[in-house]
Amino acid sequence: MNKVFNDAKTRWLLMWIILSIIGCLILFHLFLIPFELRPVLISLVVTYIVPMLWFNQKLKDYGYHLKIYLNRPSTRYKPTSILSFIAFLILISYGAFSIVVVFIWSILPDEIRTIVLETPIEEPSLFVMIVDLLLIIIIAPIVEEFLFRGFLLGRMSHKFGVGKGIIISSILFGLLHGPDFIGATIFGIILCIVFIKTGSLILPIILHMVYNIAVLIFEYFLPYQDAGTTVQEPNTTILLITGIPTFIVGTIWFIYYMKNNWSQVKEQGIPAEDRNIRRAEG
Repeated sequence: MNKVFNDAKTRWLLMWIILSIIGCLILFHLFLIPFELRPVLISLVVTYIVPMLWFNQKLKDYGYHLKIYLNRPSTRYKPTSILSFIAFLILISYGAFSIVVVFIWSILPDEIRTIVLETPIEEPSLFVMIVDLLLIIIIAPIVEEFLFRGFLLGRMSHKFGVGKGIIISSILFGLLHGPDFIGATIFGIILCIVFIKTGSLILPIILHMVYNIAVLIFEYFLPYQDAGTTVQEPNTTILLITGIPTFIVGTIWFIYYMKNNWSQVKEQGIPAEDRNIRRAEG
């Protein structure tokens, strides 16, 4: 696998992503794709299909297959442990997101606030909603785990060592998730640790799926906007009152978890290729 990570340079992946964006824009223009479908299609192609095909081809070039990442986990987690992961990660994400929203809203000029609040929100079609749900619940967790824990963690660890590899790949994972950067970065670190400890992407994928479902349910009961109307002004007082304590509780759990696992995963390193290949073929 060292040959794969030495050859599979991130800049080539970025080049293919840029080319796919250009290709999508050209096709949208030629075939008059409805504007409502364009964000979904470009997200599907650029974020998931093209990177996944690229990584799969890099593995094939050296005689490997994606299934080497889907072997039986060497370390098992109890269902209660998985639920605690999700619960505390949601606390961190909600707390961090709330604080970020309050900060950004407080520094926005009044003119920008007015524009934001007057922006109409169109209710998506049933087709777009179904595709979005499939992306969020199924496609994103699978593809993102292969790309960020499978490829980027391996590539960054090959270049800089396991510790820096975890941090860099998780920061990039956080950047992909925009306003939820802090929560997603911490989530990425946890998923890296789980991947290294289990030697498989199966549990990280499951955690990712359950987390996304939990976030969707959470957002449904705490809406920030009404479809078909306009963006609601955030209640900064409530966000701070609820966000700060949840972020503190989640952060305490994260520090405790890191204290118990960080040294171990740095010493253990990314899952050994020979072990994965034997399991995948067995």
